[in-house]
Formats: sequence, structure tokens, C-alpha cells
Amino acid sequence: MKNHKGFSLIELMIVIFIFSVISSMGMFYFLHTLNKRKLVYASRMVYCAVVSAKAEAINRGENIKIQFKPSDESYKAVDSSGLELFSHKFKNGVKVLRSFGSSSDSNFSFIFDCRGLKKGVNGSVMLSLNSAGKSGEFRRVRVTTAGGVSIQRSLNGRTWE
Repeated sequence: MKNHKGFSLIELMIVIFIFSVISSMGMFYFLHTLNKRKLVYASRMVYCAVVSAKAEAINRGENIKIQFKPSDESYKAVDSSGLELFSHKFKNGVKVLRSFGSSSDSNFSFIFDCRGLKKGVNGSVMLSLNSAGKSGEFRRVRVTTAGGVSIQRSLNGRTWE
């Protein structure tokens, strides 16, 4: 009888099968984490935009409006003369929802005065990866009338951390 070194075809197939099962389990976790990172990134972008608009209002001594357009998933900041200061369009499936989850196509905005105070009542921008905004994780950028800005997270779109 010959002394063979190496692995048989069956042994290699079993190892490949076990490796593919373990890899597929890791892939689901990776995709979930990737989607979560997209939402975190988008909420940080909105946070920075709101803080920048507030700072611009104080710097320039005039009203600055940051306008959100859910229909094309974008926002822009404009000064009192209508000059666009900056803008951003979301990619990767991030959806802009009006505060409290109403996915209205109408535009909404925050206006900061020359003291950095938000005009009107408290407001928020909700972000989701789900187009209907009914399930999954949500992020909300909340702006108070005093100009305070915060990011909150929710798993159902109703209770916020």
C-alpha cells in the first residue's frame, strides 16, 4: 500500500463547506453594520450642517436658513439674500423624513437668527434607511429654539435615546 500525503477531495469539500457557512453568517452581520454606519454618517453630516448654519448666522449677523428637501434627499443652507452657502445630497439609500416620522414630500427648514437662535418652535430631522420610515433604526437631529443641536437614536421612530 502506498503512503499518500495530502487531503482527499471529500475532506477539501467539507472544509470549504464549513468555511462558506461561517462566512455567510459573518456577511449578514457585516451588512447590518455597514447600513448602521451609513445612518450614523448621515446624521453627523446633518448635525455639522446645522451647527455650521448657526455659526454662519452669528458670523454674518444675518438669518441663515437650512432647507431640507425630502423629495430628492438633500439639504442646502442659504443666507438672507438667497445665496447658497453649502449643500449636500444623501446617497446610499438614506431617507430624509420630517420630524416625528411623517414622510412628507414638502420641504421644511430651520432658520437661525444673528444670535444663533432658531426661529419658531423646536424641530428635528429624522433619517432612516427605510423609504417608508416604519421599521429599522432611525437617527434624529434635534434643534431647540435656543439653538441647541443633538443627535438621538431610535429603533421604532417613536422613543428616542
